[in-house]
Amino acid sequence: MKYYEGIDFAMADVQFGSRNIKRNYPFYYGLQLVYSGEIALAVDRRRVIRKQGPTVFLTSPEHYYEYSSPGFAARDHYWVCFYGPKVELYREGGLFRVDPEAPFFSLRHPETFRDRMEELIALVQNGCEHDRAVCLLETLLFTVQSDAENLPLEVDYYRERFSELMTRIVRNPEKEWNFESEARNMSVSLNHFNRLFRKYHKASPHHSVIQARMRKAADLLLNSNASIAEIALSVGIENEFYFSRLFKKQFALSPSGYRKEFRKG
Repeated sequence: MKYYEGIDFAMADVQFGSRNIKRNYPFYYGLQLVYSGEIALAVDRRRVIRKQGPTVFLTSPEHYYEYSSPGFAARDHYWVCFYGPKVELYREGGLFRVDPEAPFFSLRHPETFRDRMEELIALVQNGCEHDRAVCLLETLLFTVQSDAENLPLEVDYYRERFSELMTRIVRNPEKEWNFESEARNMSVSLNHFNRLFRKYHKASPHHSVIQARMRKAADLLLNSNASIAEIALSVGIENEFYFSRLFKKQFALSPSGYRKEFRKG
């Protein structure tokens, strides 16, 4: 399936009783689980933070990592390393976030998380069922973020992206918006895209575009000398009569009536 393209796995393993020391910029993105024992971690040479497992941290090629097992206690350490263009979607959507000052994530159900990590590691090591492995990786990343913020999984990943989309609509309402393309960019079906859009903005995508166009038209009516036909075209509507009908439906006044009623001077 094309949805699962754009992610490749570099390596995955688990070390029980590890005292391994790392000091490097990693080549790949990583999901790291310290299930038991303690780890001391510093990102970008900031302060060292010690954390008792179970805990998760994420590694990224943009950051420098130093970690080890402090004291006498070794750690059980699971990791999966991956790369590919789809990682940028994870980062943009909040699915993969690295905070050098607070690098650790707590888990609500660590045993379940460990079991899924073991399953993912086995899939990667065997080099089989790539789509299933990517699906499982995304599930684990969802879990990390949702456990950290105690939010529904979809909220973590999609809220920011739908907020950014609405900002673009408001700034450019005249654009011919292709929501099938927007749905593909978010790797969801059009039906699910529409459901999520209504969830976050309390209106359909089409209705939100119309509202944004009418608000821009109202501003032009008050702050320009453009004709009604010119304003209609500038907000992406070629038919002046259709534009007037939409405008009156939203503001209970015709465009000319609105300009006469509210324009000063």
